[in-house]
Amino acid sequence: MVLYYTLEKRIDGVKYELERRIEGVDRKIKGVREELNGRVEGVKAELGGRISGLKGMVEELRHDVKSLGVAFYNYQNTLIDFLATKGVVSAFEAVLLRGALRILTPVARSRYYTEEVRRRLLELLDKDVESYT
Repeated sequence: MVLYYTLEKRIDGVKYELERRIEGVDRKIKGVREELNGRVEGVKAELGGRISGLKGMVEELRHDVKSLGVAFYNYQNTLIDFLATKGVVSAFEAVLLRGALRILTPVARSRYYTEEVRRRLLELLDKDVESYT
């Protein structure tokens, strides 16, 4: 009986010690998990900010490229008018140049450059040089 009692006490002691160590390991795991979650949330927030910044930069670049295309197109049309007015190219050649420029007319894809604006641009390009006022 004494042997049984002694063994039971030792077993209870070992059991208590194991439970205490397991609880310690659980606390450490919980702490590591919370720290990792905090770091992941920080990385998510930082990446979200960077992605938003990149989206803004891409939109700004897209706008600038569209503006450059419109400006270049208008420059070409003005150059044709200037050359025709100065007599460097004939009216017939100006019509041919306008036809070539017409092919480059961009497709309506925005709320500012609508299909109606595109059609009006094409009408102006097709107009005879002498009929401009």
